[in-house]
Amino acid sequence: MSQVERFFRVLGSVQDGSDALPELTSIVPTIKDEEYLNITRKNGNENVPFVHEHLVADLWIVYCVDSPEAIMTLKTEILSHLHVEQNALKALAIENLKRILPPVERHGNGPVYMLTAGGDYVASLLLFDDLWEEMGASVDGDIIAAVPSRDVVLFTSSGSAEGIVDMRQSVTRVSETGGYLISTTMLRRHDGGWRVFS
Repeated sequence: MSQVERFFRVLGSVQDGSDALPELTSIVPTIKDEEYLNITRKNGNENVPFVHEHLVADLWIVYCVDSPEAIMTLKTEILSHLHVEQNALKALAIENLKRILPPVERHGNGPVYMLTAGGDYVASLLLFDDLWEEMGASVDGDIIAAVPSRDVVLFTSSGSAEGIVDMRQSVTRVSETGGYLISTTMLRRHDGGWRVFS
């Protein structure tokens, strides 16, 4: 489907006033930065109108509804009608995403690697704990990762000075030339979670 067709189908669904609740199986997590939330606030919304939660540093999980026509944010008022507690939403959304993503592939010969899995949700791979346990077994030290755009996940080892330098350069290059940008923040995987790498 072309982008123009997709746009008009979304526009039509908004204009017809449809209040149909999304299927629980269509809810997925996306990764956004602080600026994404700030833009919403600048548009006059004191409270961000969609379901979100903090991940780490300037990164947030923004929950969306995936459909053939569009990816749309999950509105806060809609969640209250779905009978899902927000503390259970993350696990549900991750399982949904695992089901719809193509296989995750690792590219590169080191010390920096790139992960791919389609185009729209690659940054959300940060949320796949089992994936990072698997990747962690192949590096010396902790994993250092970054999501400079929605379709790029880079990682290297904390034990590779060369890898860290190369990854910083790659993150800068994506942020200067890429689209759908997210963040230049580099993260360290430690004790099953993410923290800022400095």
